[in-house]
Amino acid sequence: MSKSRKRKTLADLFAREAELLAMMNGTGQRPRYLKRQLKSIRIKIRRSIQEDEKNRGIRRHVNVYEYQACGSV
Repeated sequence: MSKSRKRKTLADLFAREAELLAMMNGTGQRPRYLKRQLKSIRIKIRRSIQEDEKNRGIRRHVNVYEYQACGSV
């Protein structure tokens, strides 16, 4: 019996990021495992935003020259 994992929403990811930042700022030092978690959370945020844009048909991070070739600039 496998439990289906609920896909984290963007809000959940941002909340977790804020939580980690608060944990890091509370202490003077930044433990390595917290840094690693923060990095992975940020990657997940970026991925989910890109996925969302792809689903809505928004293209970003396109080279300007490609736009010029299309004649839209």
